[in-house]
Amino acid sequence: MQNYQTYREQIFRFMQGKLSTAEEQDLLQKMHVDETFKQFFIGQQKELREKVIQADNPEVEQQWNRLKSRIRPVNIKPVRSQKAILYQKALSIAAAFVFGLLISSGIYFVHFQKFSSDQQVQEISIPYGGKSKFSLPDGSLVWLNSGSKLSYPSNFKGQRSIQLEGEAYFDVIKSRKPFIVSTAYGEIEVLGTSFNVKAYTDDDFQTTLVAGAVNLRVGAGTSITLKPGEQAFVNENNRLEIQTVETEIFTSWKDGKLIFYREPFEKVAKRMERWYNVKIEVDNDEIKNLWFTGTIEMETLSEVMELIRRSMPLEYSYDQNTRTLKIEKK
Repeated sequence: MQNYQTYREQIFRFMQGKLSTAEEQDLLQKMHVDETFKQFFIGQQKELREKVIQADNPEVEQQWNRLKSRIRPVNIKPVRSQKAILYQKALSIAAAFVFGLLISSGIYFVHFQKFSSDQQVQEISIPYGGKSKFSLPDGSLVWLNSGSKLSYPSNFKGQRSIQLEGEAYFDVIKSRKPFIVSTAYGEIEVLGTSFNVKAYTDDDFQTTLVAGAVNLRVGAGTSITLKPGEQAFVNENNRLEIQTVETEIFTSWKDGKLIFYREPFEKVAKRMERWYNVKIEVDNDEIKNLWFTGTIEMETLSEVMELIRRSMPLEYSYDQNTRTLKIEKK
């Protein structure tokens, strides 16, 4: 087995934010092609995590601040009891925020607001380029996608009500208490089921049911019930419609994959922006309307764009300073 100890200093400098862009790219590319090295890299991050958990070290605190400054800024107010969690989740996928390599699942920032004298609201925010899995107070599981935010009370009293902005997959524990997801588009109510909700404010609304049943309420008096394998969406006339779909296409993101099937490139670009934490500019309407079919898993951004360039009549350029990808017609 190859000795990777010579990389310890380079990995440590990466976590401090002291590597150049070229050095970071070389390091992460090696991790992409060498599974054993990737596990070594993650192990080094875990060592720093343990230091954070076991001691309140000013030097480690500085490392955290440097690392935090390299990812998408989020307005957070850390609570000391959550400090170890913040370190652990951030350090576990630090690399994902540099080149979109999803080494591990999960970075989130936690902050609290007082909702009443005996109730506290917890908010989970996921920056572009990341995703996370966590449990709600009732034991239900949530996978929260990049660029998303979820708010919920520290304890469910009566109905289980949460608020979502962005995209999430829910595996809801069965209970007599209704489970209600509120979005800018409407409410989804279930008792126990598995479903995906996409409710970004700058994108189309979708609810995809994997198992169980959900009831959607959108607008005044509009209510529909979904069966497994069905998806509700808002059409061009701002009306709710139902279609039968392959649910994996819309839920695979939680397993580290993006699946596209005959999807307009404009929508492909929107999903890639969140996945890789980049800005994608497409000025040509013809390119925007081209359909794309493919799967993204552990590929780097440059690898994905080379694949797309070979299958579509386009060229691209990338500005590393602004993290902007410009797409033009070939």
